[in-house]
Amino acid sequence: MPEAAEVLVGSAQHILLQLCEWHAVATIKKRLVAAGKYNKERREELISMIWDWVQASSIEDLNKCHIKLLEALEGEDAKYIKSYYQPKEYQFCQAYTCTYPNLGVNTTQRNESYHNVVKAPLHKNMPISKAIQVIVEQIQALGCQYDAEINQQW
Repeated sequence: MPEAAEVLVGSAQHILLQLCEWHAVATIKKRLVAAGKYNKERREELISMIWDWVQASSIEDLNKCHIKLLEALEGEDAKYIKSYYQPKEYQFCQAYTCTYPNLGVNTTQRNESYHNVVKAPLHKNMPISKAIQVIVEQIQALGCQYDAEINQQW
């Protein structure tokens, strides 16, 4: 793992920024569609190759899928993947992320609908310590609401 993405927290603990694999693939797909170089059938093949690369279960499989994808892409598109996404692949490719303490989560889709609930009492000028306190209080309140709802059903 590149050291630039690691933040030293303690002598034996590192925090890594894990990116959403769905968003990474969606961005690459958008670029391929905008390029206008590929017909629909070819784009679908490329998108399948992108997902194979992102969801490869081992570093060996990841490298094979990555090479296959780069060979299938035209010059500028291959250069884009290689220069922009390859250095970040440890942040969103499952061969890497499966080893992170993320409870098996590889995408942010499940929690994105909750953003408006969490962000409602927050604002851009709030100090981070206050924002953390507000979020902790929200989570504690949710636990109480859940318990009350469950107990009411009993």
